Amino acid sequence: MSIQFEFRAPEPQTPEQQLAQDISLVMQAAIEQYHAGEIADAETLFVAILESMPHHPDANYNLGVIKVQNSRAVEAITHFEVALGSIPNNGQYWVAYINALFEIDQIAAGWTAVEIAQQQGVRGPAHDGLIPHSSRNPQTRLRTTPVAPANAAQEINLIVGEVAQPAEPAPDKAATLPKSIKYRQPTPSEINKHSSLVQKGQLGEALAYARRLVKNYPQSGDCWRSLTISLHKDGQFQEVIKTAKTAIEYNPSDTICRLLLADTLCYIGALTEAEVQCRELVALVLDHAEAHRVLAVTLGSLGRRAEALASLLRSSELAPRAAAVHSSLGTLYLGMGAMVQAEKSLRISPDIDPTDANKRSNLLFCLAHSRTIDKATLIKEHRAFGELHDVSAPAGGRRYGNDRNPERKLRVGFVSGDCVITRWLTTCCRSSRI
Repeated sequence: MSIQFEFRAPEPQTPEQQLAQDISLVMQAAIEQYHAGEIADAETLFVAILESMPHHPDANYNLGVIKVQNSRAVEAITHFEVALGSIPNNGQYWVAYINALFEIDQIAAGWTAVEIAQQQGVRGPAHDGLIPHSSRNPQTRLRTTPVAPANAAQEINLIVGEVAQPAEPAPDKAATLPKSIKYRQPTPSEINKHSSLVQKGQLGEALAYARRLVKNYPQSGDCWRSLTISLHKDGQFQEVIKTAKTAIEYNPSDTICRLLLADTLCYIGALTEAEVQCRELVALVLDHAEAHRVLAVTLGSLGRRAEALASLLRSSELAPRAAAVHSSLGTLYLGMGAMVQAEKSLRISPDIDPTDANKRSNLLFCLAHSRTIDKATLIKEHRAFGELHDVSAPAGGRRYGNDRNPERKLRVGFVSGDCVITRWLTTCCRSSRI
């Protein structure tokens, strides 16, 4: 945790540019899910986009197409009307809208829409499709690629088929030396001693030593960083906020303290300030995978799921072998109801880090809510969890006072806050071994 980053910060994006980039990334993911046959997950992602941009024309159009395919043409009408309100001369929108009207037997409205489309100047193949066939087959084709917002060529870096030009580096505004240079500094061996204590798991000693460092070198950003790390590992989060901000004052480019500060702010629910810290960190280090992950968790807590998903997709590209990234991605998908994608992501996480019980527990939680998994497989997954993570009592150690009669009446206690089957199965499996 002692890596230093020494480069100039790029020109930050405006909030509008960032949102456009996020929406484009999620749009592409949704269309990929559609063409992979995961229609329900694709619909979930389009809904997430509309939560952030309710009038996004392509998201409304694509969601409308899916609803028509799923025999929900009445619901689709509103989406097509919103799309046409934004781009009234789009022939493909008109074809889908008119066919949806005929699908729900709104014949007069359909012919009226044909006339309006012609008045809007719709021509070419789209125009030919405006005259409904006698079979009245609904339009069911989605776009193969997302359509970028206006001026996206200059604003969006992640659209497939476009090569983004690197941003011009911002002028170096930090012409003066950091505050810590003006004062007596600790020796490298003193800082390394703290790092060694942390790595050995001697957290109490590490915390006490870090406090001595700050007392001896109160103007050293490195010492304040050491204290911040120890406090964070010790769970003293209110104090982490104070020490991390002090460390950043002495060294504004301290990525470690900014990350710990953002993570702590998110944990205690100070989500707006956490987002600010995450974005400042991303501006310092564009390819900081963990910063994108913490930003995603923050945005998800704020209810901005499309932006959260975009950040997690970036994070997974930057750190494809980071278990925490896939766990967070799976948890977000689970909250969005994209169960297939949730299970895929949550299976990757324990494969990377088999020793982490929490990440495998998240997978079990997902499987317990799956509508496709059978009971035998579900029990097998729970037994596998027990074999990996249950700690058996030593022989002759703890004794249980319950009746060992197999005909006894079982008393099962629910531990989980929402009483889902995950804890119930774990409890039963444990009871059967007592």
